[in-house]
Amino acid sequence: SLSRLEREDAALTWTDFDICELFREAVIRRVNDLERKQMDVVCAFAEDPLYVHADRDRIEQVVVNLLDNAIKFTPEKGCIELCAVKEGRTCRMEVRDNGIGIAEEDRSRIFERFFTVDRAHTSGKGTGLGLSICQRILQMHGESIRLLDTDCGAAFAFTLKAGEEKARKASSAAEHADATDDMNPV
Repeated sequence: SLSRLEREDAALTWTDFDICELFREAVIRRVNDLERKQMDVVCAFAEDPLYVHADRDRIEQVVVNLLDNAIKFTPEKGCIELCAVKEGRTCRMEVRDNGIGIAEEDRSRIFERFFTVDRAHTSGKGTGLGLSICQRILQMHGESIRLLDTDCGAAFAFTLKAGEEKARKASSAAEHADATDDMNPV
């Protein structure tokens, strides 16, 4: 997956979409893992809906990777917070948890390929590619991802360009009109 993303001909499919909805869909897909660990998820969206301009499938991959890491490295009954806020022409998203956090000596290497934090109390082994993939996807968008300083757990923030809500509304209205026409034959 990372090799495909690094090819010069790797293309993005640009669209405007609601990042809040994408966050909710990712949580729904992981609801079994969240329930098994009795975890709480808090959605802190400054605006809802919040439209971004990006490749939806690629950004979904970023969100899923960050959410999976938060689930994996947060103990039972922990909490994950998903944040989205518009700041001018940019939107900033965050995925935070109150898990084990990232040791100071590992912080500078977490986006390196194949780097894994080996902790005896974490379940499952990863490939060490998830955060590298996230970083590459955001670079393809001309954006970035970073690890935030926290007192507890881990927090990642990434940015995307703000999208056009009116384009989405126009598209939705056209789809509704088509559906209505199909139901009322002439």
